[in-house]
This record gives sequence, C-alpha cells and structure tokens, in this order.
Amino acid sequence: EKRKSAESYVEEFLSNHIFKLLNDATKGLMYDEILVYVSYPAKWTTGMAEYMQDIVRKSITRYNDSHAFLGYNCNVMVKGITEPLAAAYNFIHTRQKELIDARILKRGGAPVNIFMLDMGAGTSDITIFQLKIDENDIPHAINAFPYPSVDNPSLCGGHEIDEIVRNYILDYCRSHGSNIPDQNFRMQEAKVYKENVLSQCLNNDEDCDFPSALELLRTQNSSLLSFRLNRTSFEAITHEHWDKLYKLIESAMLNYPHAKAEDIDLLCLTGGHSQWYAVENLFNGKGIYGSIGKEGDKSTHILFKKLIAENWRITALKEVFPQESVATGLCHIGEKIVFEQCSANNVWVQFAINDAVSDLKLIVEAGQSLPIAKEVEFDLGVMEQDWNPKSFDDYRGYFKVYTGKELENSNCEKVDLSYSTGFFAMIFNVKYNVSAFCKIEAREDNTIKFDGNMNLIPTNTWFNTKVIPFDKR
Repeated sequence: EKRKSAESYVEEFLSNHIFKLLNDATKGLMYDEILVYVSYPAKWTTGMAEYMQDIVRKSITRYNDSHAFLGYNCNVMVKGITEPLAAAYNFIHTRQKELIDARILKRGGAPVNIFMLDMGAGTSDITIFQLKIDENDIPHAINAFPYPSVDNPSLCGGHEIDEIVRNYILDYCRSHGSNIPDQNFRMQEAKVYKENVLSQCLNNDEDCDFPSALELLRTQNSSLLSFRLNRTSFEAITHEHWDKLYKLIESAMLNYPHAKAEDIDLLCLTGGHSQWYAVENLFNGKGIYGSIGKEGDKSTHILFKKLIAENWRITALKEVFPQESVATGLCHIGEKIVFEQCSANNVWVQFAINDAVSDLKLIVEAGQSLPIAKEVEFDLGVMEQDWNPKSFDDYRGYFKVYTGKELENSNCEKVDLSYSTGFFAMIFNVKYNVSAFCKIEAREDNTIKFDGNMNLIPTNTWFNTKVIPFDKR
C-alpha cells in the first residue's frame, strides 16, 4: 500500500512537471507533431523504463486536452533511450570532425573502439561501442553496449561520495569535541563543498580546508583547525566506492564480446561525477588507494594498454557542462548517426499452468545486436482440470520473462493467465491439450514487449478450443 501511494505521488509530480515543461517549451505555439525522448539509466528494468514513458504520455494527453477548445490536437510521439547511449550521441556529434582531422577516424577505415563512462549523481553508466565513418561522412556506432545490466547491484553515483564526505566531516567534528547535529551540515551543503572546493583542491593535488558552512563551529573549537583532506585521506575514506566502480568497469569490459580492454582506443568521461582526478587513475594504470586499477597489482585483471601508453586518449566532453551531456545528446538524436545497439542482458522465458512448468528458454543473449524478435512455443501436453473454488478458474497459467546477466539475480516480469472452462466441462471432466505461443521483442530503447496466447484444445470434440491472448510491455 505504501509503495502504491509513493508511485502515485511520483507519477503526479512528474506528470505536472512534464506538463509545465511542454507548455514552457511550446510557448503557446501550435505544432502538428512533437517528438519527445525520455532517457533513463542502463540498469533500469523494462517496467521502470516503460513506466517513465507512460508518465510522459499521460502528460501529453493532458497537454492536448488543455488545448482542445482551440480545436488543437498535437501528435506527440514518445521514445526511450538509455542515458549512456544519449551521451554517446553527444560524443559523436561533438568529436567527429576532430577525430577525422586527427586521422584517428578515416573515411571507410577500420572502426575505433570507444569506452564512455557517464557518471551522474545517482548512477554511473557505461557504453562501449565501435565508431566508424562511411564514405559519405555518416558516423556508424557499431555494437553499442550499454551497461550495467539489470541485475548488477552497483550504482556508483555521486551521491555516494556526498554521503561519505558528509559523514566523515560530522564524525571528525564529534571526535574533536563538537557535538554537532546532523541538520547543521546537510547533504546539499556537503555536495556544494565537494563540487566547489574538495574536487578542485584534489585535482590540483592540494590539501582541502574545512567547509565554510561550518566555519563558525571552528571558531568555537580550536581543535578543528587541524582539519585537512588530501588525496591520501580522501582515497582512504572513499576506496570502497572506487573499488565498486572499478569492478563495474571491469565487468562491462569482460562482458563486451567485440573488444578487449587493450583494444580500447579512446576513453570519454562525462557527467558531473566524472570530474574527480581519481577516475582517470582507474584507466591509466596509476590506480587508486595503492591498488585499485593499478598496473601490476594482482587485483587488476584488465589493462587499458593504449590509454596507459598515451594520456591524450583519455578525454572529457568540456563543450557542455558535464551534467548536461545526456540532455545535449538527446538533442542530436535526429542527426545522421547510425546506431547498432547490443543487448546488455540475457532474456529467458518460461510458461506454466497449474502444477506443470516448462523449461526455461534463452531467447536473447547479452551482446546480441538489437532489435531482436523471436517466437517461442510451449507444449505441456494433456492436462486434468484443477478447479479453484475462490476464483472459479480451473486452468491457471502464467508467463515469466527474466532479464539479467545471471538467472539467479535477474529481474522477473510475470503475466498471469487464467480460464474457467465452465460447469459442463468440469462435470464431464473434459481434458485439454495445453500449449502456448509467445513472441518476444527486445527493443533498442531497452524495453521488452511480449505477447501471444495460451491455447486449450479439448480432447473431447464436443467442446470448443479456448484461446486466451495476452500483451505486455
């Protein structure tokens, strides 16, 4: 009940916000057609991605209704895209000419392997792809691979650093005799200190002083004058975060079937959280906290040899604010850029009815090019009826679709199917041959659509065949 209430609140807030954005963007002008792109983290489930798109569609319906008195009805299409792919659009648009001029990209030449790390406040997302330019100067992003997969628990967003820094400073004050309440140094103040002071000092390899938001506290307690944060102490308190991030990078690279770490030609860092000096050290062999990503350390299983050898191969999108890279990429989707995307997840499907359960069938393999459409049939044979006095259903079935890298940690979407064959069928104990048909579509926008039907074919010809269709995204 609490979850439903929270979802309703989120939906109302986002719907109102998007409705206002639409009004502000159109500024009273009437359009026949508007195309809206919705971006979301790569690890979002199909349900979450579709939920966000549905909220946008509802806002658009409200927008059209508000202009109906003018006889106006705009055709608005909503499409989804993962955030790392949107950032990749930005990279290609921004750097294509530069890469051609530097002869890194050659018209009609071999593709360049690119690793993009988009580090936002909530999540860090990865896209690995191969970029080539055809003879007509049209860029092709081949085998684009968004990561992490649905079942990967890592977030590695900037909020984690905000919380670590805030707790460290509060603990430091308390351990030095200042009984400071939590609300005296809020998360937002910790974020401002991190972005405007701490990251800049550490990027310059300088010691960082006490937060100005707590300066009055330091005037009352001289023992706080000794506070300093430098690279060594910062890595000591944040090393678990960087270790998770490195494992995410390593996992993405090991799961990408088209290139190895030593084949990566360019690294592009984007997103507000990517500005730390420490991020580059995960790729250039220097490492963090003495061992994480360090060349030669036994815990380092992959090496970006080209990035280690030549530092110029590590770049950032500085043409826009880092936190606006995804939004800027969405604005370039309509340009002539050909994207061929791979699935980050495996997809399995299973059918069951009453107590009979089919084997799991692998429909989509991680690394396969999208979109993918496949049809699957299940035949569970002749079955007895199993009457349920509560629901009056005697055939209770379901489809389950699992998405993830590993089955045991995968996300599961379920479609329930049930049917009552009727009183006379039960009286005569009519048996049915049960089968099912399912069509799976794994789409480029990171969503899955599956539809089909459950078939009940009576062994007694007096009774009709029953077909129960379903459709779910």
